[in-house]
Amino acid sequence: MAQLRSFVRLRSDEEIVPLLERARLQVAYAFGYLQPPLRGRAEWFALFDGQQVAWAALNRAYDPPALIVHGPDELLFRLLAEAPIPGTVYLTVLEEHFPAVDRVFRLQGGQPMWRMWVNRAQFNPVDWSRTIRLRPEDTGEINRLYRRGAGSFITARQVSDGVYYGIWQDDRLVSVAGTHFIDRVHRIAAVGNVFTDPDFRGLGYATAVTGRVTADLLDLVDDVILNVNRSNTPAVRAYRRLGYQTVANLIEGVAERRHIGPFWRLFGRILPGQEGR
Repeated sequence: MAQLRSFVRLRSDEEIVPLLERARLQVAYAFGYLQPPLRGRAEWFALFDGQQVAWAALNRAYDPPALIVHGPDELLFRLLAEAPIPGTVYLTVLEEHFPAVDRVFRLQGGQPMWRMWVNRAQFNPVDWSRTIRLRPEDTGEINRLYRRGAGSFITARQVSDGVYYGIWQDDRLVSVAGTHFIDRVHRIAAVGNVFTDPDFRGLGYATAVTGRVTADLLDLVDDVILNVNRSNTPAVRAYRRLGYQTVANLIEGVAERRHIGPFWRLFGRILPGQEGR
């Protein structure tokens, strides 16, 4: 019986970046784990088999820790079964790889997401004349808006390091868009934390603030991406109006490790009665 290879830890950009570039847009959020302050809380695991590789990026800056995975199904299953990954994680996985991940982690009410992407050539500007660049001193007002239903919370450092734009109404912030990360070295960035006060929806505000953030990012990088729930029709419509295209189907959500027993190490698979307990 051939001996299974063990996973390795990846520590340098020279080891990590070539793996990310193989599926640049599909795994784009992992580039954010190379940026401070997330870099210091990230762990990278990989399992190689000839020319094939499965990898996992774990970031303990979040609660639960965030996990991004990629790779051929059997190799990915073996990696996740072996690597020291916490029992509860917030998982992001391509839909095509979900069956392999599901053998190790049970998703707790996951969300089907689209990864959308735009570059300078396909970007469609809109009227964003009402948008204003937000500063660290606006952080309290941003979080006040998020408490209206976004479920987000940001820090002044995130505003300072990122690109945030908003629309104000009577000295109150009513719409905002920002960034999850900006990787100037590898020239890719992610738009995120988009939210409009429910009382001001249907006015094009989310399109305007997202468009303004996207325009600024495209002066810094080549590729801009975002994630959106597939059922969020107004948001998807707004992003498509700006030129964003769908480049991947994702599954996201909290996942808990299954009990799979020790037999996979001997046979490279789960034996009957071992899966899903």
